[in-house]
Amino acid sequence: MNPIRLPSSPRILVVVLQRLGDVLLTTPLIRSIKRAYPDAAIEALVSAGTEGILAGNPELCCFTCRGHGPIGGA
Repeated sequence: MNPIRLPSSPRILVVVLQRLGDVLLTTPLIRSIKRAYPDAAIEALVSAGTEGILAGNPELCCFTCRGHGPIGGA
Protein backbone atom coordinates (compact mmCIF):
# COMPACT_ATOMS: atom_id res chain seq x y z
CA MET A 1 0.00 0.00 0.00
CA ASN A 2 1.31 3.43 -0.92
CA PRO A 3 1.24 6.13 1.77
CA ILE A 4 -0.94 9.17 1.19
CA ARG A 5 1.08 12.23 0.27
CA LEU A 6 0.07 15.24 2.29
CA PRO A 7 1.42 18.78 2.28
CA SER A 8 3.90 19.73 4.97
CA SER A 9 2.18 20.41 8.30
CA PRO A 10 -1.24 19.11 7.20
CA ARG A 11 -4.47 19.56 9.16
CA ILE A 12 -6.44 16.34 9.65
CA LEU A 13 -9.98 16.16 11.04
CA VAL A 14 -11.16 12.91 12.68
CA VAL A 15 -14.97 12.84 12.82
CA VAL A 16 -16.66 10.58 15.38
CA LEU A 17 -20.31 11.52 15.86
CA GLN A 18 -21.69 8.41 17.48
CA ARG A 19 -21.28 6.64 20.78
CA LEU A 20 -18.79 6.72 23.63
CA GLY A 21 -17.20 3.43 22.53
CA ASP A 22 -16.68 4.76 19.01
CA VAL A 23 -14.75 7.72 20.38
CA LEU A 24 -12.69 5.42 22.59
CA LEU A 25 -11.79 3.23 19.62
CA THR A 26 -10.49 6.24 17.67
CA THR A 27 -7.62 6.80 20.10
CA PRO A 28 -5.37 4.19 18.43
CA LEU A 29 -6.29 5.68 15.04
CA ILE A 30 -5.29 9.16 16.19
CA ARG A 31 -2.01 7.79 17.53
CA SER A 32 -1.30 6.02 14.22
CA ILE A 33 -2.04 9.15 12.21
CA LYS A 34 0.35 11.17 14.38
CA ARG A 35 3.10 8.56 13.96
CA ALA A 36 2.64 8.56 10.18
CA TYR A 37 2.38 12.36 9.95
CA PRO A 38 4.25 13.82 12.94
CA ASP A 39 3.91 17.41 11.68
CA ALA A 40 0.14 17.13 11.27
CA ALA A 41 -2.29 19.15 13.35
CA ILE A 42 -4.96 16.59 14.23
CA GLU A 43 -8.39 17.77 15.32
CA ALA A 44 -11.45 15.75 16.34
CA LEU A 45 -15.17 16.40 15.98
CA VAL A 46 -17.18 14.43 18.55
CA SER A 47 -20.68 14.35 20.04
CA ALA A 48 -21.26 16.34 23.21
CA GLY A 49 -20.77 14.14 26.24
CA THR A 50 -17.94 12.10 24.70
CA GLU A 51 -15.26 14.81 24.69
CA GLY A 52 -13.86 13.68 28.05
CA ILE A 53 -12.34 10.61 26.41
CA LEU A 54 -10.15 12.81 24.20
CA ALA A 55 -9.36 15.49 26.77
CA GLY A 56 -5.63 15.57 27.37
CA ASN A 57 -4.79 13.46 24.31
CA PRO A 58 -1.30 14.70 23.35
CA GLU A 59 -1.77 13.77 19.68
CA LEU A 60 -4.71 16.17 19.27
CA CYS A 61 -4.29 19.90 18.86
CA CYS A 62 -7.99 20.43 19.68
CA PHE A 63 -11.45 18.94 19.51
CA THR A 64 -14.93 20.30 18.86
CA CYS A 65 -18.20 19.01 20.31
CA ARG A 66 -21.41 18.66 18.33
CA GLY A 67 -24.77 18.97 20.09
CA HIS A 68 -26.72 16.02 21.44
CA GLY A 69 -28.86 13.84 19.22
CA PRO A 70 -28.27 11.55 16.27
CA ILE A 71 -26.51 12.70 13.13
CA GLY A 72 -28.82 14.83 11.03
CA GLY A 73 -31.64 14.43 13.52
CA ALA A 74 -33.40 15.87 16.47
